[in-house]
Amino acid sequence: MTDLTRQERKDVLRLVLCGLLVLTPILLYVVWISLLTSCGFGNGFDRGAIYTLKEIHVAQQRFRKEDWDRDGIPDYASLDELGRLQRLEVKFIGDSHAREGYLFEVWRSSAPGHPWWGKASPAVLGTTGDRFFYVNRKGAIYFSYVDLPLPLRPEELGDEVALLGS
Repeated sequence: MTDLTRQERKDVLRLVLCGLLVLTPILLYVVWISLLTSCGFGNGFDRGAIYTLKEIHVAQQRFRKEDWDRDGIPDYASLDELGRLQRLEVKFIGDSHAREGYLFEVWRSSAPGHPWWGKASPAVLGTTGDRFFYVNRKGAIYFSYVDLPLPLRPEELGDEVALLGS
């Protein structure tokens, strides 16, 4: 085997360093996503979905208490109403109620003062998320690996739904 010249050794070293510069961010990203997944944050979008549902809950409580629509009825708002009144800290993308890989919806009872539910569904199941999240008027957040219709009745679902953090 022939010895490498000084210039050839420099060239090899440059190639190795360039390879490390390219691969290091990729490896760090993979490790970061693995850590998020192992800590219960799913694919990284779950935390944003949970935060948004908490924001919707707070806005709904204030909408009802302060009668933001000034109709004299202690009711709850649709996502369109909350957006129109600019009462959410989070901003959705367009009219689709999409944010950070999840689609959001609110179910309200037609009877004033009755419960409401919020739901976050992965925009692309398996890619932007694996779990569906639900929030009730008390602020309890549930999750499920299957898409469940609103209104949710956790006491009737058994193992299909779990309270987040339990």
